[in-house]
Amino acid sequence: MTFKEQLQVDIKNVFFDLDIFAEIHNVDGTDMPVVVDNESLKEIKATQKEHTDGIFMDGILFYVSMEHLQVLPSVGNVFYFDNTMYRVVSANNDSGVAEIVLEVTQSW
Repeated sequence: MTFKEQLQVDIKNVFFDLDIFAEIHNVDGTDMPVVVDNESLKEIKATQKEHTDGIFMDGILFYVSMEHLQVLPSVGNVFYFDNTMYRVVSANNDSGVAEIVLEVTQSW
C-alpha cells in the first residue's frame, strides 16, 4: 500500500470516525460526519477587525470528506450548516478533505 493510499484509509477510518473525532451535522441539507475546528477559527478571527455598534461576525470552520460533500461550495454563496444560513468565506479540497469556513452577521 502506498503512502497516499494509507492516508486515505486513515482519513476515513480515524479522522472521520464518529467515535474519535467526527460528529454528525447537517451540511447543506444532508446529515454527514464532519470535524468542527473552533480553535483554528479563533486564530482566523484574531486577525480580523472587530465590528462595532452591536454587529459582529459569527462563524464555523469544519472539515468534511469530499466523498460525502461531492462539490465544494463557492466563496460568497449561501450555505446551510445545522439549519443555520451562512456565507462561504473559503472552501478548499486537500487530499479529499474539504476545509470550509462559514460566517454569518449577527447583532445584539
